[in-house]
Amino acid sequence: MSLMSTREYIISLAQSEVGNDDPTEYFVESLGFCPANYRQIAYCGIFCLAILRKAGVTNLKWIISKGFLFNLKTTTDPQIGDICYYNKHQHHAFIESIDSDLLHIINGNGTGGKVTRSVCPKNCVSAFYSIESLLTND
Repeated sequence: MSLMSTREYIISLAQSEVGNDDPTEYFVESLGFCPANYRQIAYCGIFCLAILRKAGVTNLKWIISKGFLFNLKTTTDPQIGDICYYNKHQHHAFIESIDSDLLHIINGNGTGGKVTRSVCPKNCVSAFYSIESLLTND
């Protein structure tokens, strides 16, 4: 029996949130508080950071107007657990799996304001950010 890798653990945490429409805990985990207007704030990046923090791979906090991706390196060889970034809406999502040129992703602030799954072509992604530097025990 093999142990779950850290990347798989991160994705299992993200998967467990699919369907959630209350981002309060993600804001608290990533910012240290939940803003009063949190229902009007897109939380896709906050979600990604909260999951990484919950997995115990980082203690980074979200920086208002900057985010957290600047701490990670881009990659041309994305893996599960890495983060897709889309210039449109500055959207962030986890890579759940890769099927040839299709990505299965987990989105915070997806359809209906929920954590959702979706599929998109790799070429729709503006940049891939590797979490490899956060994985010290994998």
